[in-house]
Amino acid sequence: MKHIFLIILSGFIILLLSVTGCRKDDGFFWDSRWYGPLAYGQLTLSDLLDDSLIWTDNHAVFLSVRRNLFTLSGDSLVTIPDDLGRSSLRLPFELTVAPGHTLMNSQREHSIDAGDSRLTEAHIRSGKITVVAKTTYSVPVEYTFDFPGFTKNGVPLSVTEVIPASPSGTLILERDFEINDYHLDLTGLNNQQYNQIHYTVFARTASFADTMVITPQDSLALAVRFKDLEMKYLKGSFGQPSIRTTGEEAIDIFDNIHSGLLELDSLNAAFHITNGVGADLSIILHHLSSINHYTHNQVPLQSSLTGTPIHISRAAEYGGSIFPVSRTLDMEGSNIRAFTENLPHSIGYDLQMQINPMGNISMGNDFFHIDYPLTVDLEMDLPLKVKAEDLILTREVNLNVEDMDDLVESGTVAIEFTNHFPLEFFITVWAGPNGNMGGHKLSVDGENILSGAPVDAGGVVTAPAVSTVTLNVPAAAMQALKTHGMLLLQARLNTSGTERVQLYDHYRLKYKIIGNITVNIHG
Repeated sequence: MKHIFLIILSGFIILLLSVTGCRKDDGFFWDSRWYGPLAYGQLTLSDLLDDSLIWTDNHAVFLSVRRNLFTLSGDSLVTIPDDLGRSSLRLPFELTVAPGHTLMNSQREHSIDAGDSRLTEAHIRSGKITVVAKTTYSVPVEYTFDFPGFTKNGVPLSVTEVIPASPSGTLILERDFEINDYHLDLTGLNNQQYNQIHYTVFARTASFADTMVITPQDSLALAVRFKDLEMKYLKGSFGQPSIRTTGEEAIDIFDNIHSGLLELDSLNAAFHITNGVGADLSIILHHLSSINHYTHNQVPLQSSLTGTPIHISRAAEYGGSIFPVSRTLDMEGSNIRAFTENLPHSIGYDLQMQINPMGNISMGNDFFHIDYPLTVDLEMDLPLKVKAEDLILTREVNLNVEDMDDLVESGTVAIEFTNHFPLEFFITVWAGPNGNMGGHKLSVDGENILSGAPVDAGGVVTAPAVSTVTLNVPAAAMQALKTHGMLLLQARLNTSGTERVQLYDHYRLKYKIIGNITVNIHG
């Protein structure tokens, strides 16, 4: 119900700001009062909940929750090191070289350390080839790297750069070359290997350079490496690595509930696993816990699914298209209702995954595409048939008080509610950020309880309940608003009786706000 209070207090601030149009003058002043309607409106369940999370069945409202617990990335599956090799030249004797003299001309084959993986091809989504040149030569040097196995639209990669002459000592020059959307052939020179990158490095003195005498103290070195590499596609044999990951996944549904009890009538929950990876997997969920950050209470999931290997078949690839495999694991018989009634702000997990538990049965045809990862999702569908006992919801509201001056001194706001919800609300408002830890509590004339609407024998509301709440805003509270620019709103919710209450999509809360404000006007 947090939006109720946000709209109410926003309307109040509109009134306060609307009377600040008169400016100060040293002439005269008087106190004036303003009374009248401030706002009208209504709230429905669609206003109170994210539309993407709710659905209805015969007008009864259900909440649908989908949270990703784990996604397998290419970096988790295969690590490709940055280093691609180094070429250097240092002569043991003096040599006089003319312009355009060849210094290096060699074919290099570099084996990348990809762990257990034996990769035959890859496709780069984004990244760079970085060449670091170190030279003591007193003339410019031109280098060229040719990568026959790196192609884009069938054209091999070739990079060229001129290194300026070193004025003194060692000159270091680093240059990046983009390799976005390049395809990599990793089968080596004879197309029968794996994890192999081959290239040709060529260097010469620039054609426009002067004649130079190279001494044993002179040197030239060229190092090449990947930079900011993100792979789009990998293919080969991924081996049998075991990946274990732990962490917490935030769940923001209950962020504004600070204490109290919420009982659910029922709950359907399941793990949904989608495997877009071309490898068989075995997953063990060692631990899953519901964590409430306000109460520090943790409820571990008790289910036959925890601690037991779950086998997932590999995805298929036909004609360049990938067809993932999905599996849904129902949590019937678990304590998922107590898990959810803990009102978690995050879900802690400890998950282990074995790649290719049966070995290299694909004969080197494992694959990974960045757009088709392995995902493990928690899915829950629960009817909004609930019982609430002293459920505390809070909401901080930031206010724009830059233009608020001494014109507004104090006042009251009367809020008339026509409540079609069978829920009782106890309202408290503070001016300031920390509630009773430092904010100024706004007093209430009379009751600050919104009565829940009465229901019939079937639990359906028969008529709305009408309540009026009047808030006093004295000068001290007004000063707190100006100082902190914030209101803290709190509502304690209770359902009447002992039965759980079903919420329907036609329930709504109508409101009318009347302001009675003291304004200090200077003329």
